[in-house]
Amino acid sequence: MDRNHPQKQPTVDSIARIINYRQPKSAQKTQSLGEILPPWFAREVLKPARTMDFLTPAWNSLPEILRRSCTLKGIHRSILTITCEQAPARTELERLLRNGLLAQIQAASHGRIKRVKVILSHSTSQ
Repeated sequence: MDRNHPQKQPTVDSIARIINYRQPKSAQKTQSLGEILPPWFAREVLKPARTMDFLTPAWNSLPEILRRSCTLKGIHRSILTITCEQAPARTELERLLRNGLLAQIQAASHGRIKRVKVILSHSTSQ
């Protein structure tokens, strides 16, 4: 992936193009949103939610202001990634992680999470 061109989120049109890719025009099928969205939703929303379900107690123990400005992004190679919208929220979350939240998350994960990476999101909407 090129650093100058961030990866775009898939749209319904791009998903439909991928599904119909390299099929002859006669074999291409026009799909409705009802056919496209359920598998996409299961893959992009439900599966990540199930894989991070054990984090709910630790996440709910955070102050409300942090929960509103931080987002769980995912787990990859035993690293939990959390994005924060504001630098003060990131600093506070990192302080909480050093003061016991990391140990709480590691205990709840039963060895699945070794490290937590906190990054600042590059949100353009203010």
